[in-house]
Amino acid sequence: MEYDRRLRMILGAASLAVVSLILVGLAFLHRPLPPDGEAVLGTPQFVVFETESCSWCQNFRRKAAREYQGTDYANRAPLRFMSVDDGPPPARYRLNSFSPAPMLVLFDKYGRELARMEKEPANSEVLESLVRRNLRKS
Repeated sequence: MEYDRRLRMILGAASLAVVSLILVGLAFLHRPLPPDGEAVLGTPQFVVFETESCSWCQNFRRKAAREYQGTDYANRAPLRFMSVDDGPPPARYRLNSFSPAPMLVLFDKYGRELARMEKEPANSEVLESLVRRNLRKS
């Protein structure tokens, strides 16, 4: 009787382990499908949504933006500047939420927001890190 109980416990644990391994394997191999429709931006983009009264935008343009433009990452996600003084950006930029405050947003080629910064990045390495973390190798 004790032997049968132990055997059932061992078989149950082994079955659970096999199912777990199968699920882990499937999760590892899973690749999400691209969204339906056209790539509205053509390539991933960094967009600086700026205002005329932005305290860090000009400093960002002089320092980090210039450094970033000289990197290989700028080819993968070019930097764009857009004023939001007159209202929200075009619909092709699918923001998770709109704020009239200045922000730096990384979009994929379908216009979906991948990452956001609402303060001045310390240097171009911060931008490169966001690209590296959020965009798959082509």
